[in-house]
Amino acid sequence: MRKDIRDAISVIMGVEPIEINSALFSGQNRRRLYWTNIPKVAEKLTQLSGQQNLITGKSLLTDQTYEIATVRKGNPRQIVKPATDKLPCLTASYYKGINADGRPGKAKSFGDYERGKIEMLSPVECERMQTVPEGYTEGVAKTHRYKALGNGFTVDVIAFILSCIP
Repeated sequence: MRKDIRDAISVIMGVEPIEINSALFSGQNRRRLYWTNIPKVAEKLTQLSGQQNLITGKSLLTDQTYEIATVRKGNPRQIVKPATDKLPCLTASYYKGINADGRPGKAKSFGDYERGKIEMLSPVECERMQTVPEGYTEGVAKTHRYKALGNGFTVDVIAFILSCIP
């Protein structure tokens, strides 16, 4: 976020934002700013940061699914494993993730692969990444599910903030 926009929101809200990474609560890295006047959120967040989160990206996924990515240099189909046990941030454009030839497009999280063929994570796996109840986004097209989840909050982050209300 641009500093001028961040500052404008801070002036309007009357508080400075707190940066929270969803990795503390789920299996994905998703750094976001939250503006709140609820006391002690930052203090409790600092305490929480010292604890180890046992939720990994792999634990959210079904079967043998895990994250892969293509290397931009050299062979574009070269597959590498992630450097951490957390999945990258789910975005609203995730549904655009796979090109017609099976190579990754905009998405950074993918499911199983075999000989260069990449499959996207399922909507249920994306719900788990956002700590949304499984099946919560059912009833609409898959693309709309991905968009809603990518645009949404990590539920457990909001629950944490609200748990700080005295």
